[in-house]
Amino acid sequence: MNKPLITRLQMLVAFELDSLEKRLDQARSFHYPSAVAVKFIDSLIEELKQQRLQIKQAISDFLPEYPQRVTNELRSQHRLLINKLTCLDSLKNAQTQNVPWSLVPSIERIASELSQGSQLLTTCTYALNYSIRWYPTPKSPIHQFSILQLPIIHKHNAFLHLLIGHELFHPLLQQFFVTQTPSVVARLKAAISHLNQPPAKNRLDKLVEFVRYAWQRAIEELMCDMGCAILFGPAAVFASIAFQMGSNLDEAPSSDGSFYPPPRYRIREVMHRVFGESVIGEAEQFHAGLEGTATTPIQKLAALLKEDERTSWAADILSEHRETILREIRKNDDLVPINQNPLLKTAYEEVQAVLPDAWNYIRQIATSAGMVWLSTIDEVPFLLRSLELLVPPGEIRDTKAPGQTKSPSLPSIAIATWLYQLKCEASVDASLEQAMKSYSRCCRLMLKGFEDVELRREYDAGKDAFQQMEQLP
Repeated sequence: MNKPLITRLQMLVAFELDSLEKRLDQARSFHYPSAVAVKFIDSLIEELKQQRLQIKQAISDFLPEYPQRVTNELRSQHRLLINKLTCLDSLKNAQTQNVPWSLVPSIERIASELSQGSQLLTTCTYALNYSIRWYPTPKSPIHQFSILQLPIIHKHNAFLHLLIGHELFHPLLQQFFVTQTPSVVARLKAAISHLNQPPAKNRLDKLVEFVRYAWQRAIEELMCDMGCAILFGPAAVFASIAFQMGSNLDEAPSSDGSFYPPPRYRIREVMHRVFGESVIGEAEQFHAGLEGTATTPIQKLAALLKEDERTSWAADILSEHRETILREIRKNDDLVPINQNPLLKTAYEEVQAVLPDAWNYIRQIATSAGMVWLSTIDEVPFLLRSLELLVPPGEIRDTKAPGQTKSPSLPSIAIATWLYQLKCEASVDASLEQAMKSYSRCCRLMLKGFEDVELRREYDAGKDAFQQMEQLP
């Protein structure tokens, strides 16, 4: 490329760099629910400054003798710039007015506790699915940020927002697949080579890759489902079922559906692995565990609720919905299309073989972060009493310090509000409009509970810092 054209390319890149930086400067003035967005902007601006320096250095060093090298560098910098343009959309969708701002600080705290040092930017999009973007191997300052995307149509639907727990586990699975994939691929190759497949049109390497991908997508989604259930307990299952009801529960994995496992399959594995439920045969006597020694996590919660006559209704609600779920997952309609396809059947046989290790991996992450729903279930009865008075579940009496109060855990808030909402659903015998009003009110109560917890955390941190300053000489 001759020098005039190189100059024109340089002007194009410089103009777009300036334009992006101006828009980032404008984005600073918008209101965000946390400081993460401003940190994200600062990192982007710093990268733009580095790009300018690299372009300037390339032109001064190579333009006279190596014009093609300068051209290649300018084009490379232009591609990097184009990749950053999507960040403007993310920042726009991360503004307070565009996200469930009451929930954002809680989401960020969960993410930071699961993965130390992570930075999470929460946005809303017009997609109908929850998702997360992250960089497995960060190469620049902005790569330390993950971008969590929530459906904007669900902005005020607090009950479904528990599914963010699923998304937060996606960036944490890399080491598991590094460890497991080589041996899995070897077993898949051996299994597929014994299938009666036409050789010419179905090369072994392509078949192995197809099955490996189906296996990985299934394991990935199941691990994140289990992680969400460890965080939020039964509330995660209620949220997942509510979200999946718009889908075919038995839809076979396919390229059209990103090889998602059938929803019924996913719920079954969560109930079995996380909650220790029997998913084969007839339902056992659930209430037997309430009279004697509770054995499963859900039985332990129900027994706790049953102890107090003011919350015994919640034990009945929990029992009823548990039995409904078990009846559904004991059907095997989801397995029929999988077993009819030899390649999918091979993939899902390997899924079952690896699931015990997958469950242990996820459980270790959540346990290390101290984020297991069972550790705070004694808070649920207190929160239910508040909800029955239409008081946000953001504070409970501290039994270890009479007269004092403390903030409950996020899982306890989620479980209590879900149980209260399920009670409202069962008792509503009026119009759909009244039922929707009740649902919206419960969403606001949950969000307010989350908000109160984080506000108190900020207040306590500020008070402690002030007291430490007073003690300085």
